[in-house]
Amino acid sequence: MKKLSLICLGALASSLMVTPAMAQSVSPTNTNFTATGQASLNKAGLPTQNCTLTLTGNSGNGTSGTITGGTNTGLGLCPFITVDPSTFTIDSTVNPTTVSGTVARIRVLVSGIEVCNETNRPFTADTSGNINFNSTIAPNCSVVASLNTPDIVAVP
Repeated sequence: MKKLSLICLGALASSLMVTPAMAQSVSPTNTNFTATGQASLNKAGLPTQNCTLTLTGNSGNGTSGTITGGTNTGLGLCPFITVDPSTFTIDSTVNPTTVSGTVARIRVLVSGIEVCNETNRPFTADTSGNINFNSTIAPNCSVVASLNTPDIVAVP
């Protein structure tokens, strides 16, 4: 009986070692992406800027990747608003079609002058290539963006 128990325990341990972990991610991996959509920047002392934001990046290993930067088009200050490079991680599954993640640093500049800068800001991504961001950023900023990319999708 002891021998049988050891054999069963060994078989269980072997099966657990070869079972792949099913982690949330974005796919495909190591893929350059461009995400475009509507973004709104609210900053104390400035009129609200409603722009079209284009972010570029790479999906990396699927659970962490890079944002190479962002530019805006539209009226007002939009053409002068840029987003600095950063990194992102996919942290958890929200529901069967959506994952959540964290952008390591959001730094927004207007004509090269920093107006917002905050670390570890949340976002969501879904299986249709939608990326959503809605966050308060220091000092006295808020950014809401609803972007889409045909290049990568969430894998909850």
